Amino acid sequence: MTIDIAPSPTTAGLWCVTAHTEAGDCHDFFSSKEEAVAFAQSFYGGQLVAVQAIPATTDERCDYYGATERGCGCPDAEQRDGGSYLMEDGTRACKHRAHRIAQAKAATKQTQKACA
Repeated sequence: MTIDIAPSPTTAGLWCVTAHTEAGDCHDFFSSKEEAVAFAQSFYGGQLVAVQAIPATTDERCDYYGATERGCGCPDAEQRDGGSYLMEDGTRACKHRAHRIAQAKAATKQTQKACA
C-alpha cells in the first residue's frame, strides 16, 4: 500500500493523507502536516518516505494544455486517470487542473467578500 501526504490543492491550510488500498483510495484531511504524518503512521503503520506538495505551475502552461476546472490535455492527465494528485472529493487531477481549481476557489471567496 502506498500513502501520499500532500497539501490540499483546493483548500489552503489543509493536508491530505491518501491511502491507495486494494479496495480503493481512502482520504483524510488535517490542519497541519504534523497531524497528517502522525495519523498516517499510527493508523496505517509503515515508514514515512516523503511528503510532497503539488508542484507549482503557471497560467501559461495551463493555457498551453487547455486546463480548466474540469480537465486538462497534459500527458499526466491523459495517462494517469485524470492526473497524479488526489483532490478532496476523491477525483484525480494534474497540477494544471489543480491550479485552475485553486484559482476558481480564490475568485469565489473574493466575490463572496465583495457581496457581504
